Amino acid sequence: MKGPSPNPPINSSPPRFPWAGLAALCLGVPVLLFLAWHSHETARELIAKSIMTLAGWLATPFVLESSTAILGLVIVLTYNEWRRRQDGPEWVEMEVKETAALALTDGDKAMGQQEPQESGERPRN
Repeated sequence: MKGPSPNPPINSSPPRFPWAGLAALCLGVPVLLFLAWHSHETARELIAKSIMTLAGWLATPFVLESSTAILGLVIVLTYNEWRRRQDGPEWVEMEVKETAALALTDGDKAMGQQEPQESGERPRN
């Protein structure tokens, strides 16, 4: 009997609509609230009382300031991530020139050795 392989294949393609669940939730809840509001008087009263309670709680100074700061941070980070995806990878190629006079290591500098001088320069004191 064969069990599952220890290293299952990794699906390299990202999901087609990763935001579909969030979109369904964001659209579904208001639709359900709208239908409940128009279907029954008790539901209307309960929804109105809940909204007033939430609005009162969210308007308290500490909660309002904190939630505004967190929302602003989320907006900035989301925009930054979107912009980075639009710009593509940030690979930088550097051209390194090897010279005959190599810089001394930190250990050599600690021992008091001087750096090699370029022609025409005065030695440092």
